[in-house]
Amino acid sequence: MQKKTGNVLLFLVVCINLVACGPTQADLNAQATESAVSIAQTQTFQAPTLTPQPSKTPKPTLTPTLTRLPTHTLVPTPSMLAYTNAQWNYSIQYPSNWLLLEEQAYTVFQSANEANTWVLITVYNTVRSERALIDDTLASQREKGNLKEIISEGTKTFNGLTWRFVIFSTNSSTFEDWYARIGADGKAYMFFGTSNGRNHDRLTQVYLEMIESFR
Repeated sequence: MQKKTGNVLLFLVVCINLVACGPTQADLNAQATESAVSIAQTQTFQAPTLTPQPSKTPKPTLTPTLTRLPTHTLVPTPSMLAYTNAQWNYSIQYPSNWLLLEEQAYTVFQSANEANTWVLITVYNTVRSERALIDDTLASQREKGNLKEIISEGTKTFNGLTWRFVIFSTNSSTFEDWYARIGADGKAYMFFGTSNGRNHDRLTQVYLEMIESFR
């Protein structure tokens, strides 16, 4: 009986120590940011090279039936912060409660409260067209078996600038809102927005507001 009681006390001490030594909120935020960048990098032709080129000509695939979405009405996000990237000469606004990670080749804006929710912006030096950039990146998703269904695609105009876009669902239970535009300097700006299925409608509005602020 004394041995059994000792084992129970030892178990309680171990449990208390495990709880006391658990990860802090800062640790969790850092882990989430690292996860977002890791996943996003697999979706962007290895963005840090800045000169993505398809490794081979994509094989013809059947295009899913498109479901056209109604025109979105922007609903202002309560609080936005301005971000400026001096290296690539652009600025954009993002939700004030999101995390920011800036690297030489890309910038990540990540929700601090929602899983699988972030935006990655990168710049490509040499691209044939916005359509080619979208199509080549989609081909990569098809080859990986990650593309589930194309929901909507086409062009939208923000502040007089035309962006090509595609919105699709993935086999990882996320939604992707991608926008591409070639600037006057010949560089292509790519906006990758990722969201979870539960909050996609709301986050689409956030992504539209962010692109509306792009300068």
